[in-house]
Amino acid sequence: MSGEVEPELTGFVLLYKPVGPGSQTLLRGVKRLVHTRRVGHAGTLDPFASGLLPVAIGKATRLVDFIHSFPKTYEATLRFGIATDTEDLEGRITATDAIPLLTTAAVEAALARYLGEQQQQPPRYSAIRTRGKRSYERARSGDPLEPSPRTIRIHALRLLALDGESLRFEVQCSSGTYIRSLGRDIAMSLQTVGHLTALVRTAIGPLRLHQALTPDELESHAATLGIHALILPADVVLQDLHAVVLNAEECALLRNGSLIAGDLAVPAGTKVRGYDAAGELLGLLRRVESGLAPHLLLK
Repeated sequence: MSGEVEPELTGFVLLYKPVGPGSQTLLRGVKRLVHTRRVGHAGTLDPFASGLLPVAIGKATRLVDFIHSFPKTYEATLRFGIATDTEDLEGRITATDAIPLLTTAAVEAALARYLGEQQQQPPRYSAIRTRGKRSYERARSGDPLEPSPRTIRIHALRLLALDGESLRFEVQCSSGTYIRSLGRDIAMSLQTVGHLTALVRTAIGPLRLHQALTPDELESHAATLGIHALILPADVVLQDLHAVVLNAEECALLRNGSLIAGDLAVPAGTKVRGYDAAGELLGLLRRVESGLAPHLLLK
């Protein structure tokens, strides 16, 4: 029937961000294809980095903050002997140092020291706000003020390859971890300096790089299949959570902010995903002592 308004697209597109363009550049390309302003990504990648960039569309943008709680996995290449002001290959060289003879055992011992919760000093060239101003803006203007250390967690850290002057490693870490700074610190613990020459994000929570489309693939597939066929359902990021199906009365109560009774075998505080009787995702619910409470609803 002409004049009917099409329902807003909702879900995720998983993009492979190549080296070069910024995350916002790719976001603009998705906005053009989906014809909605409600588009956001779940984790910026620096221009020199590549890898998985989940893009939320429509009501799924409400889940972006939840995705930020997921652990992230990266593969990084650390070049020893040269330090830069940005802690990556795009920066200005600030120091050089000799590279000691590095054995696999010595490197693995150094990596093991960074497992667990710790304080990390972020790079000066970062988007962190310090007294209302981005840290990279201060660095560019010569302001010596550095961002404050932040608490991070390294869940896993594994040596992938080692040669005379570089190290390739895989890290799984909490959101907010700067892999550039981790590389800097690893080099220092090995009695030298260093900077990252490559960084690839391979996973965010349950999402994997092999699921992602390149920008060119997204464009071509959208032209032949239609953009609808490329959008994953919003619950693709919630598959690790317990699922509950709710009746119409329960859905109405939750939408109004009320609790509903429920006897789930999950601890209080646990997040679960709720669906209506038609199988549509209602959103995230939180287990409380007396049942279930709305946490983050999409509809």
